[in-house]
Formats: sequence, C-alpha cells, structure tokens
Amino acid sequence: MKKIFSFYIAVIFVFLSCKDENVLQKSELVSTQACEDYLLIENILLDIDETIEQAFRDNGISKGYPNYTLKNFNYSFPQDTLDTLIVDFGNSNILYPNPGGKLRKGKIISEFTGKYHDSLSIINISFDNYQVNNYLVEGEIVIINNGKNIQGNSVYLISSNNMSVSNNSRGKIDWQVNISKEWIIGEETFFNKNDDGFILNGTSSGNSTNNNNFSSTIMSPLMIEYNCLYGCLVTSGEVKLTPDGYEDRIIDYGNEGCDCNVVIITNSETYPKIILN
Repeated sequence: MKKIFSFYIAVIFVFLSCKDENVLQKSELVSTQACEDYLLIENILLDIDETIEQAFRDNGISKGYPNYTLKNFNYSFPQDTLDTLIVDFGNSNILYPNPGGKLRKGKIISEFTGKYHDSLSIINISFDNYQVNNYLVEGEIVIINNGKNIQGNSVYLISSNNMSVSNNSRGKIDWQVNISKEWIIGEETFFNKNDDGFILNGTSSGNSTNNNNFSSTIMSPLMIEYNCLYGCLVTSGEVKLTPDGYEDRIIDYGNEGCDCNVVIITNSETYPKIILN
C-alpha cells in the first residue's frame, strides 16, 4: 500500500513539475531581441541624420571638432560634379558632444547636390570606419529634401542601402528603411535648433542579431525634438514590429520626455526597456 501511495505522489510531483516547466518555457518564448535591435539602429540613424544636418549648418567654420572638409565645392548650376563633405571624428574614440554625447571615431562622407535644407537637394552618405559607442556603421544612407508640402512644412525622405551596425559582443544588425521626416515646429527660427520638432512616418525591414528577419511600420508618427540631443530624440509615437515567427510587437515611446524609456507590448503583456544611447 505504501508503495502504491508513493507511486502516486511521485506521479503528481512530476506532473506539477512539468506544468511549472511549461510555464517557464512559454515565458521564454517572448523575445524582445528584434525590438531592442530596431531601437538601437534607429537611434544611430537619427544621430547620423542630425550630425549631417548640423555639419551643413556649420560648414566647417565654427567648430574645431569634428573636422569638416569640403571637396569640389562650388555654387555653379548645373553642377558638373557632386560636392563632398567629410565629417572626421579622428582615429580614436572621443566623447562628443561632451558632456552628454556618444563615443565616436572615423568618418562620415556625404556627396551632395545641395545643402541639407536646400529644396530638392540629394545627400548620399557613406562611412569610413565610422563607429559610435563602439558600433561599426556600414552601408549607405540617402537623404532627399523633398521641398515643402501643402502645409508649408519641409519634408525630407530618408532611406538606407545595406545599412548595418555591428560589434564583436552583440553581433550584426542589417536594416533597410524608408521614412519621411516632416519639419513641423521651429522652421521659422532656423538658427535656434533647440525649438525644432519633426515627425517621422514610414517602414523598414531588417535582420536581427539572432539572425531573425523583422519588419516595422510606424503606426503613430514618431515625434523628434532637438532639445533632446543629449537624451533620445524620439519622445512619442508607436511602431509595430513583426519578427518572423512571432506575434506583432508594439513599441510605445510614451507621450513626452527625453528619457529613452519605451514599452514593448505583445499579447497584452508589457516589457519596459531603455534605449541604448
């Protein structure tokens, strides 16, 4: 009798253990890797866009660092050659801006038909060993000034070609992006950058560090505020991100603030995250 009783106790114990194990396995199936990789490469893209925009404002005159080099620059139209602007952060990691900036080294190279804010200008961006916070950036980015929309706001089209970021510990993220950037606040005060605000719309696709593909769509326009240059530029909005083999995830940037806090939502569960900046 004792043997039979012990047998049933053992069966019940195994059954409960299996249930607990299943619960743990179910929880582990919720991966936020694609969202975290998306947030990292989006943050780097927006930082590059802002760096180039600032470079065209400065023209290599008002700043000693980074070093700006203009090649083939002329004001003749039509231009027979593309002009080139090289933003050189040097060969060693330097925190820029300091304080509150990112570690940077290498070069961002822009071939352009006009300056960032010139209507219909095209800027083709490439990289020469450019690294930000020890992530190597490769590929190409194209920024087109699409002129003004019916609301009178300047619109910029930003796309990437074989863009990737990588480091030895995390691995590699590949990204193709097509977004529009509309200047909705502060355009009338051109020289006061701190009051500038933009909204982003568009889509992207990529391959995460775990070698899983993903796609994304901006569901609620992302608000960018340049008074958040020392934090995270995106202060509100939502992105739907779909990793292969998983349910949709919603990245909620909140309603305001430069704090880099986001919430990832999937299957009614929430996962707070902080954007690596």
